[in-house]
Amino acid sequence: MAIVLKIPFDLGILEENKRGAAKAPEIISKNLKGNFVDVPIDKGNFEETQKNIEKHALEQYKKGNIVIGLGGDHSVSYGLIKAFDKSFKNKGLIYFDAHPDCQDYFLPSTYEDILRCVIKDTKICPNILLVGIREVTKAERKYISNKNLKIGGKKDIIDLLNKVEHVYISIDIDVLDPKFAPGTGEPIKNGLLIDELMEMLRMIIESKKVEGLDIVEVCPDLDKNNKTVLVATELLERFLTL
Repeated sequence: MAIVLKIPFDLGILEENKRGAAKAPEIISKNLKGNFVDVPIDKGNFEETQKNIEKHALEQYKKGNIVIGLGGDHSVSYGLIKAFDKSFKNKGLIYFDAHPDCQDYFLPSTYEDILRCVIKDTKICPNILLVGIREVTKAERKYISNKNLKIGGKKDIIDLLNKVEHVYISIDIDVLDPKFAPGTGEPIKNGLLIDELMEMLRMIIESKKVEGLDIVEVCPDLDKNNKTVLVATELLERFLTL
């Protein structure tokens, strides 16, 4: 059974004008039927919020459920992925994002540091695949090279699925081209087409290896004609049948 953890937290985004993703969980989920759980947010204590996220995810994994995290900014994935890491062996992470999010090791994690923190604080690396990456800083490029992180597409997804037994999917909505998902804080041109993303997700879902996933960085305040919210809602609807 799939359980959706609603995580209305976006203070991992340092620039106030890029915030608004905290509104997404309620807006995306309101017209969907599923098993939804609200994760308590302590805006004055980021570390406590991450502990709450991890605790709720661990509780669901212990019950044998699939965990879906609905953010919120990408920093919420830290607690989710830590719970996944503690719950499974022979595991991998498929990271859909326009950015590698490896700027610094900084706790509590920001949306720019999440993957670097995950790599340091879990045992998932080297089974990590980055998909859709197209804006990388010099520091991140060096880190990716040092860690031998893989950036790839469909063939690399197949290779990873053949290698591991349990998979976590993290989807930053900015992996899509802005013409499909303009409502996000860091839209980067030349992103994935919706059909491309859906096809890759279909492959992963059909492997029957998905144990956890998240959908993050949807900002309704920055959206145009509700495009991004609708795409995120479609994604969540597909995963609710896992």
